[in-house]
Amino acid sequence: MDRTTNNCRGAELERLIDAISQIMFLIEVAPDGGFLIRHLNPRHEAFSGLRNADVAGRPAHAALPPRIADAVCDHYATCRDSGKEHIYEELLELPTGAKWYQTTLSPIFDRCGAVRTIVGSAVDISAYKAREFDAVADRARLSGMVDDLRLFSAMAAQDMRGPFQTILGLVGLIKDGFLDLGDEKVGQLQMVEDTASTALRHMEGILRKAESIDLETDTPSDLALDHICREVTGVLDPEGQFAIRFPDATLHADRVALQLILRNLFEVTLRYAQSTVELGVEPDPISGDQLWFTLTDDGIGPASDLRSDGRAIIPRRNAADAHPAMILVRDLVEERDGVLRQLPAPTGRTKIGFSLPGKILSIDAGAEPPGPERRAEPRRAAFSDRPLIAS
Repeated sequence: MDRTTNNCRGAELERLIDAISQIMFLIEVAPDGGFLIRHLNPRHEAFSGLRNADVAGRPAHAALPPRIADAVCDHYATCRDSGKEHIYEELLELPTGAKWYQTTLSPIFDRCGAVRTIVGSAVDISAYKAREFDAVADRARLSGMVDDLRLFSAMAAQDMRGPFQTILGLVGLIKDGFLDLGDEKVGQLQMVEDTASTALRHMEGILRKAESIDLETDTPSDLALDHICREVTGVLDPEGQFAIRFPDATLHADRVALQLILRNLFEVTLRYAQSTVELGVEPDPISGDQLWFTLTDDGIGPASDLRSDGRAIIPRRNAADAHPAMILVRDLVEERDGVLRQLPAPTGRTKIGFSLPGKILSIDAGAEPPGPERRAEPRRAAFSDRPLIAS
């Protein structure tokens, strides 16, 4: 098949996706394995704010901000290498703003069986993801209220059981050897005893109900930690002005909670970091069914529990000096029986650790180095006050 035939078929494919009222795009696999943006249909242009005339025929890393290009090319490579349809969720910061998409990549093969073109389709699922994140955040906040309810119920039950048990004991002593003179005092004593016994049973029932309240967390699933990190950092640092390192790891964990925790942690960390941020993950050394995450930055805040603006690094309950984002992180972690800690770090650096239920399925300890487009010298990125995904 010659180049002219390929071009004709490519033009036909472009006309076909232009006629579809869904977000569609074509990616061409270059001879060196890289990826060129071949075509965006009008629906894609409307949703993303990208113009086909500006990006068509350009390498992804030339047409998109570096971190966004890293994120999308990672998925293109999965489709290219597997030769199979690839369906996934992604968070992208494009000219029209940060949106969540469910994207499907379908490979097209050449005569030799190699993937040469990838057909992409996407659906905007931002509203669904917002509801999903809000539900998880609300459940984390409610978890603290449930803990307070359990404590109150236990204290109330203990405070009230004592007097009623005393009443039952006194009634028993009075009834022992009591003579019935026909003046209904025995019946009155029995009524007191029955009332006290009923009250005790009610309090024990309330205590059991409070202890049985259980806010279920989401079912763990397999997830690619590096994909989540690329999507989050693509929104917060699209131009790659920070050196952000994270492991290439596949985990079995609560996907939604981890997305929300990392989104908020990176949001806060990048406000204080000077040039570098590093995420690490390893099995928790104490518990075999927990993961231990660390996030280190080169912020120059004082060596205490406060940032340079006086805000607490790790928030306390009902503390006024905490970031709302960190309060949410704490609630999400503690709801899952994890811990959030500030860890010892060298002077001029801040290190935070947190644990979550989960397991490491595979990991490449080599962290992602800055790409060629990133600046080598330390610099502070201009950081806009984007709203948190959930607050």
